[in-house]
Amino acid sequence: MLLHEVLARARMREDHRLAREARLARRLTVARRWRWLARYASRRASRATDRL
Repeated sequence: MLLHEVLARARMREDHRLAREARLARRLTVARRWRWLARYASRRASRATDRL
């Protein structure tokens, strides 16, 4: 019984670690996407004002 508990805890810790890494990866991806969108919007607004 004790061995099963140890293995279950180890799997749970691994699952938590993987979930934490996945959350971090998603946050970094979202931040990168927003930075790209902000640059795109800035360039587009700059071109629009240049045409006026």
